[in-house]
Amino acid sequence: MKLIRRRRTFAIVGIIIALSLGIVISSIPYLPRPHGSLQAPETHDIRAGTESNPGVFALTLQGISAGASFVIGVTVTNGSATFCVIDQGTYLTWAFNNQTMAFPYSSCILRQDTSQGTLTFSPPTTGNWNVAAINTSPSGITVRFYPA
Repeated sequence: MKLIRRRRTFAIVGIIIALSLGIVISSIPYLPRPHGSLQAPETHDIRAGTESNPGVFALTLQGISAGASFVIGVTVTNGSATFCVIDQGTYLTWAFNNQTMAFPYSSCILRQDTSQGTLTFSPPTTGNWNVAAINTSPSGITVRFYPA
């Protein structure tokens, strides 16, 4: 009688462990994923500019997945900048024609004016995205992008 109870207890314990492991393994895809960021800091000088001819530097982020959370820290020395996260195709079209077109702010999935802060965004489509730092002040600035 004791042997049968012991076997039954081990069987029940085994079933509970198997079900618990199944629940844990099946819930892994639903866990929050950490955000993406830069691998290393980068610093760039940006020339003085105006509204019609801004100084711009674009940091290219390659192969960002749609819906992935991405976070970048920024610090501006000698002023502030407008940061625009824009798909690479739209940015390049503007860059090649920038003498004849205003900057396409309406295409920014994130637009933020700051001298120091964190840029957080999730692209709607997979691909290459640019974080453009735009300077419209009469003096040059230095922008530091860093992992956040």
